[in-house]
Amino acid sequence: MPDLMIKSIRSIAGACALTIAITGCHDNAALAETSTTSSASPSPSTLAPQSPETADTMNVIGGDRRGAATSWSEYLRSVDEEDRKFLEDISSRYYGAVQFGNAREREELSRLGIPLPGEWLSSRDHSDEELAKLGDAGDAKALIFLTDRLIAKMSDTRSKAGESSYLSYVKSLPDDMRSPGQQDLAEASGRASASYIISPKPFTAYQYGIATAEVTGSPDIVPASIAIAGELGDARAENILASYYKTGPRSDDAAVLQAEEAMRQMSRSALDRK
Repeated sequence: MPDLMIKSIRSIAGACALTIAITGCHDNAALAETSTTSSASPSPSTLAPQSPETADTMNVIGGDRRGAATSWSEYLRSVDEEDRKFLEDISSRYYGAVQFGNAREREELSRLGIPLPGEWLSSRDHSDEELAKLGDAGDAKALIFLTDRLIAKMSDTRSKAGESSYLSYVKSLPDDMRSPGQQDLAEASGRASASYIISPKPFTAYQYGIATAEVTGSPDIVPASIAIAGELGDARAENILASYYKTGPRSDDAAVLQAEEAMRQMSRSALDRK
């Protein structure tokens, strides 16, 4: 087996373990159990081992269908109410990291691998199965869009159930009703980890943190992921982190630093494949 494939398999196979280790989750055993029960989570052997540069060129999801707007707000004004609500939810989920104020900022987001509004809208033309197939073949943005759907689904489900994390929601169910939730949990963790490992970019760092926090309820991974996004090139990360700390839950400084270092190790595994 080529060394490239071996490194990818080892990195992705260890992603769930890293997720558990860096979040300080008190339900480690339960999370480990759910992470091994799903046949829906991505098989490491089926994920094409792409370098970060190669992954960026694999995107095949359709681009902007309404022309290039010079700002996020201008784009929102150009779409109908349903599309606008969809995009506003995306922006809220990612701390406004998808927004841009002018054409230069728009190009910078594209360079950083952050999907533009037209790409988010076009992604809805694809089923989960199609996105999974594209993602497993190396399409970085398809993997982002699929992971986002999983995060949104988990967030909606656990919120309606009044739980602080999706893991808590799954554990609250009778044993014979846990399987679907376990599958969603395992797939979300696996896809978010794979997305970040295959293409360590600011947005995949943001998304990894959000997915992990949604699964575990840990407050430590989110600020860590924002800091890592800054290290990966998003100059806005410092302001995003300051804004997050004003409203976000209290986190443990030592745990945040531990999470940052774990994410650096994950990104190095991709950089080693250059």
